[in-house]
Amino acid sequence: MRTFKPGYRKRGFIPLETIKRQKRKKMSLTGFTLMEALIASVILVVTAVVFLDNLIQCSNVTETVSLTDIALNAATAKLEEIADSNLAQIMNYNAPPLNAFNVCVGQPPSCLTPPQGQAQVGSVTVTQVAATDLYDVAITVNWLERNRPMSRVVRTTLIRK
Repeated sequence: MRTFKPGYRKRGFIPLETIKRQKRKKMSLTGFTLMEALIASVILVVTAVVFLDNLIQCSNVTETVSLTDIALNAATAKLEEIADSNLAQIMNYNAPPLNAFNVCVGQPPSCLTPPQGQAQVGSVTVTQVAATDLYDVAITVNWLERNRPMSRVVRTTLIRK
């Protein structure tokens, strides 16, 4: 390292090596290189794609759960209708028009779409258990969701008093 006379630094003289070192420090702190910017943008795009895919998946699951909830609520309501009716006439629910129903909710009504070949979404099946006062009741709700058939069944046993 070069030595300078003591008076030079006091008068504002800065050695050339010090100036070069300061320029190198400034250049390294001034910004990103092109490669660093490209890598950062690739990481950002990949993260955004993964986030959007998860968002779409969550939306699909929410729709499925919502439609399933609507179907189960409709089946439960139909089951309560049968339980509140005259159980002496319960076998009438095996014949039209009582054995089939549609499911619509909301204003304006939003209805579940029946599968191909079915006129209505819900169906009721009542069977008597071996000449007793017990009746097995099955409420089935079938619908299409994004062109996939979905189905839920609620079953119970009723007794005539």
